[in-house]
Amino acid sequence: MKIIYLKAGNTTELSGGGAEASKMLHAIEQWVENNPESSLSVVSGDRMDIQGREAPIKRHWKDVASRILLHSSYLYIDWCFKGLKDSIIGANPDMIFLGNSRLGFAIDEIRRMIPDCFLIVHFDNVEFDYVESAFSMKRGILGRLLKNIEKITVKRDEAIGSLDSNIRLFLTERDKDRIEMLYGIGEGMSVVLPICLPDNQVKLHKLSEVSPHLVFLGSLWYESNVMALLWFLDNIWMAVKASFPNATLTVGGRNPSKHLIDYLTKERGVILFPDFENIADVVCRNSIFISPIQKGAGMKVKIAEALSLGLPILASEESLVGYSEALLDSMNRGVIIKAETKEDYIDGLKSVIESDLKEVSDNARRLFVKYYSYERAITSMNDILGKINQKKGNNHG
Repeated sequence: MKIIYLKAGNTTELSGGGAEASKMLHAIEQWVENNPESSLSVVSGDRMDIQGREAPIKRHWKDVASRILLHSSYLYIDWCFKGLKDSIIGANPDMIFLGNSRLGFAIDEIRRMIPDCFLIVHFDNVEFDYVESAFSMKRGILGRLLKNIEKITVKRDEAIGSLDSNIRLFLTERDKDRIEMLYGIGEGMSVVLPICLPDNQVKLHKLSEVSPHLVFLGSLWYESNVMALLWFLDNIWMAVKASFPNATLTVGGRNPSKHLIDYLTKERGVILFPDFENIADVVCRNSIFISPIQKGAGMKVKIAEALSLGLPILASEESLVGYSEALLDSMNRGVIIKAETKEDYIDGLKSVIESDLKEVSDNARRLFVKYYSYERAITSMNDILGKINQKKGNNHG
């Protein structure tokens, strides 16, 4: 079976989309390795496995031109005007994996030229909803205009992916239900596969001398993260300090604004690590991870990262969307604690402090490996690709 994986942007970018691309590629590559009659070609901003072509690199002018033509990805320009469509269709693949729902524009042409090609669309977000967060910092008439154009283009492409693909991959049941509400669902199959990360087995060597030691990690340019952090500081932090005078909060993340840096430096007990390189330099073995996200979309990758580090977690209901399997598992004894109010945080911190931290850490790691490691993705994709391959073989037979 000949497989093409198509993605806008880089497969190694440091974002949720990059993590999802790495997850899917690793799982597909494992399957191809175990099925030597099959092959995988990757087409992305940082990789081009089809001979005679250069990688379709993201450029600002392509973004602008694609929106003028009412499509939501720069890749549309490469697809229609730079020969990418002819190269991919000319390869005559048995299966094409679209790495994001914004690539729905390619489906109609693929269906027309390769009717038997199996199409998988990866909904790593509900892109229509993600527009709200992505454009939240753009103000005024121009900001509203750009946001509305983006919504129109996203809705056009994402709807095709929902209605005309053979398999739709979602991160959460909420995303699946939201896509169905927005566009309807076609005859293909829907599969929920949560965030899965490589098990890098990072060793945390630092030990905080104060207790409790809280840690918040996330991109500090992204509005929902910033708003969550400010909400926690305005509504929860003083109550935590009143109950635990020695408590400290470490904040780590990329690209904080000057305003945020100034705000955090004035907060008592808060330590900022902007643009850090090594997570082990920021997070201590006895840290307690907090995720007070109030609104957002998709699944929060930092929860899986915290589990992989063996950390106990205090998190809002929004932060825990997609993590129901771990929440309901018998191993979740003091590992993941829901927290919305001051009382929730105080009680949660007391519970963690009084628990056996070695046992909590071990159980956090076990939950990660069981539900959110690459092994989960490999198992799921082995099942999906095996069924597709069998169906293709039966059809050829």
